[in-house]
Amino acid sequence: MLVNFDFDGVLVDSLSQLHRIAVEAAKNVGTQRQPTLDDFRTIQNLTFGALGAALGLSPTMAEAFANDMFAQLRTAARAPQLFQGIPEVLRDLARRYKVVIITANVRSMVQNVLRNAGILSAVGQIFDGEQEGSKAAKIRKAIEIYECVPKETFMVGDTMGDILAGRQAGVRTIAVTWGYQPEALLRKGHPDYFARSPNDLLSILR
Repeated sequence: MLVNFDFDGVLVDSLSQLHRIAVEAAKNVGTQRQPTLDDFRTIQNLTFGALGAALGLSPTMAEAFANDMFAQLRTAARAPQLFQGIPEVLRDLARRYKVVIITANVRSMVQNVLRNAGILSAVGQIFDGEQEGSKAAKIRKAIEIYECVPKETFMVGDTMGDILAGRQAGVRTIAVTWGYQPEALLRKGHPDYFARSPNDLLSILR
């Protein structure tokens, strides 16, 4: 079985960090509208480019905004903290299944967090936000790499975009309720399961 995880809001508590970085990126590209926490909680397809578009930026400026966020993340002095219980969950799952991370964040940030927690080896592949392609396409790529089938594959996310990407890829979906977007919004994506704690993930995936 293959389990694909989003990173921000699912594995790590990064909302405040990403908001600060987004505010700085907005200043750097010169937009009048500043990103808010509500933007992170309501944008359906929560990528950095989509956040830039929500600020009213042109496609070219939205790309510049996203690139600024990527650059800040690559040089960030501090990494976000894993949610309590997540290291144990990833270790447990890695003993049984293939584990992949599909994120809008940068690879170096993900690797640093996992390495510091001693669980980098639990993750087989990392698809980051600087790689081309939608999350759905990256899920399909992971299925190809690990020679799995959609009915034995999961996408675990905390946003509508994660759930819809899983549905587009034809895999089963798990919405976590401790992340960026509220359960009421996630329900509109019709996930197959809800996880209200990291341990719920083990119960569902077993």
